[in-house]
Amino acid sequence: ITESEELIATAAKHDSVKEMLKLDEDGSKIGRIKPFEDDTSYDRKKLTLYVENVAMEFKEEEVDGEKDDEKKTKKTPIRYIVKHGDIKKLFNEYGKVSYVKLRYGGFFRKDEETDEMDKYKSPKNRKSPSRPLGSAFVEFTSVEEMDKAAKVLIAEGDEEPSTVLELEGRKLKVKTMQAWIDAKEKAKAEREEKKKESGNKRARDEDDDG
Repeated sequence: ITESEELIATAAKHDSVKEMLKLDEDGSKIGRIKPFEDDTSYDRKKLTLYVENVAMEFKEEEVDGEKDDEKKTKKTPIRYIVKHGDIKKLFNEYGKVSYVKLRYGGFFRKDEETDEMDKYKSPKNRKSPSRPLGSAFVEFTSVEEMDKAAKVLIAEGDEEPSTVLELEGRKLKVKTMQAWIDAKEKAKAEREEKKKESGNKRARDEDDDG
């Protein structure tokens, strides 16, 4: 944080922000060229795309398998091999990007039901170091800019979008942040329903045994 008028003026003229910020007449205060919109200032979902399959570097190590003398390779993500600027530059071609957030979380485990990698939420690992999750949020300067990018980067249904972005040899999967949230909530509801059905079946089996 600084109160230096010279530093403030220099920062406001930087290429990364000059299209979003402006100086007042005496060069001592910064303001937005386009003010926050009332309907989006508290709702970043309307400005944001969710990006999957962001390239990571993995550490491989041998761990014990389920059977005696069995060994298997465990892959743990340790860092991203792309930077915020790489993603911003790529998406800027389709809409003006204001912010990129690479996502981090807890340990990973393989879900026994879906065979997918999922965050490991065991209490004993809550204090363990965060790992890259292989995904990012890309926030645009306005709803219009986000919509412009979404039209070419997101397809309806299972079809391929008109433009597929690649970074470090990996095809990026893009969806709106709201679609990502909806998918998470749906998956959670399905898990809870399955757990409920499993509990009901167990209760019926116990009644039959009785």
